[in-house]
Amino acid sequence: TRSLDLLGRVTQQSTTHSAAQLSGSSAYQSRQNYQWDANSRRTQLHTPASGSNPEYRIHSSWDAAGQLQSLQASSDTSPNQFTHDGAGRLTHIQRSDGSSTSYQYTPDGHISQIRHQGSQGQPLAQFDYQHNRDGQRTQAVEVIHAAGSTAPTTQRTINWTYDPAGKLTQEQITQTQPSAQTLTIAYQYDKVGNRTSRTVTGAINQTTTYQYDANDRLTSQNDSLEGTTSYRYDRKGNLVEKANGNNKTAYSWNSDNRLIKVEHSSGATVTKTTTYGYDPQGRRIKKLVQQGTSKTETHYSLDTERPYHEVAVESTRVNTQPWTHKTYVHTPGGVGELISQSDGATTKQIYADAQGTTRLIADGNTSRSYSFDAFGNWLEGDSLAADQNPPTHLYTGERYDADTGLIYLRARDYAPSIGRFISMDEHPGDQRIPLTLNKYLYANADPVNFIDPSGNFFGGAGLSGVGQALANISLSASVRLTLLGGRLASKFPKISMAVNIAASILMPMEIQLAAGNANFGGLAASLSYSAMWKNAHQLSAMANTLRSQGNFIGVGGNLEDFVSASMNLEKNTARYYVGNKWFVPDFVLPGGNLLETKASIGAVTNAQLLKYSQWMQEGGGNVMFLFYKKPTAAELARKERYIFDALGSGAPVPQILYIFE
Repeated sequence: TRSLDLLGRVTQQSTTHSAAQLSGSSAYQSRQNYQWDANSRRTQLHTPASGSNPEYRIHSSWDAAGQLQSLQASSDTSPNQFTHDGAGRLTHIQRSDGSSTSYQYTPDGHISQIRHQGSQGQPLAQFDYQHNRDGQRTQAVEVIHAAGSTAPTTQRTINWTYDPAGKLTQEQITQTQPSAQTLTIAYQYDKVGNRTSRTVTGAINQTTTYQYDANDRLTSQNDSLEGTTSYRYDRKGNLVEKANGNNKTAYSWNSDNRLIKVEHSSGATVTKTTTYGYDPQGRRIKKLVQQGTSKTETHYSLDTERPYHEVAVESTRVNTQPWTHKTYVHTPGGVGELISQSDGATTKQIYADAQGTTRLIADGNTSRSYSFDAFGNWLEGDSLAADQNPPTHLYTGERYDADTGLIYLRARDYAPSIGRFISMDEHPGDQRIPLTLNKYLYANADPVNFIDPSGNFFGGAGLSGVGQALANISLSASVRLTLLGGRLASKFPKISMAVNIAASILMPMEIQLAAGNANFGGLAASLSYSAMWKNAHQLSAMANTLRSQGNFIGVGGNLEDFVSASMNLEKNTARYYVGNKWFVPDFVLPGGNLLETKASIGAVTNAQLLKYSQWMQEGGGNVMFLFYKKPTAAELARKERYIFDALGSGAPVPQILYIFE
């Protein structure tokens, strides 16, 4: 149940899950209270003590530009402070324990360095990056220190190579500390991005080949060290069995294609069973692991008032022992950056790389480091392999399940061992971009530069800074394109040139487009950059009008005229029907996709939004909204929730474009 204020903002949310809904588990109860400022920015999350959950609070404050200024949880002795540069990029985090994190950027806006330092200024970790012309990372130099050590305990250089389509083809890791060694991992793919081979050379030599059916489902994996593994699926494309000799893993699913049980067996003996429970919106809130006579139960209290829900409180107990708790501090933006975790007695700081992956956990006295290959597999000899109690958030900062080897990405579960999802993507894909038609592909086979926080589509990682860039990912988690030097500029030179032309006139206001790549071809084909040049002054005039009036009255019509001229599109007058209801979109793009222009997201009624989503759900095509003003993360989240509440959690949502920050 939810309570809303007069502006439609959630002020209270409660979730209950009876013991009967997950056999063998306890009843679950969770409640969250939210407070907002006048600009709909969240200022407090409060989880009262209830059921298995302890009380938990987190306060946040914002500057006049709408950027996160401070964040303080119940477990913090002082607030975490955030600093941004003139372009709005995160440059510094002063943590509550006195340690800090600093970010540097290239002229194109890519992260060039992340430096973590202790409370006395001592080095903890540093990551330096180089990029190619498309903005992809080509090299990382990593230096990690153990607690109290000024000399590096881990030092390595990683070089990445890509094919013309942007897929990762080689990862070479050259380590000098703690010992000198080189590990090379090479990948090959078929035409639609399925991995056909993985070859590892170094201290261990290993070759793995993969076979697929006509629906891109992995059916067989032949490994030079581990033998042959076979895979079976149900009619919906969900993995139901993985078998290697006498060892089998069975997977069960509910009607919404959510994973509900993973059962490990050796011969006829079941060795471990992991089951999951979900709330009505399909979000995972319970986990139960039964292994012999041991039963471990975990409850998750979620922060849902964000584009991608995160765990705020994690409560666990073994058999009938008392509950133990962990609390997490995430930044409140789109894909929240994990700052720290606490078990009540000790608060540990989380230090990540540019991919958002947890690389170092420290509490001032002790530290533990973690390293992965590009797809999220532990590197040989890494401390995680010997960690009996690994942290929850690891690869790309997402929740790793040590009992199944899977990473929970909300809509789906990702298996790093095969570099794929184990169920199908709900998005239909686009015929013009073959990689989007592959229903199991993770990050379009480029996990160095992209992430997939929703489990559907994929998103750019670190294109303009950890946290800051990811906070701007659109509703459907499609790619955020920073075209001023971004990696897709070479693929769509017309639109890149047009944006740069407009930017030269409109600076210092940054022009950004956040759009799904599946529809971008339609825009590129219809865009007239010479027309955009001529109309850039019109946009500038609109910006001046906005600044002088302080509101968006009259801007919407001007924006529609600008789009018509700059993209060489005729305004649409035809009706489109959804049942007995109809609507008239502003523009019809090549291929039949629809484009609606509005001054701001506030100009879109829920009824309008619902019609477009229903039209998409019925197979009508894709819909994009172009806003003059960038929507806030809270505004996007509210619209998404409205669609999901009305049509179901798997309902399609229009993709979001915006012009001005």
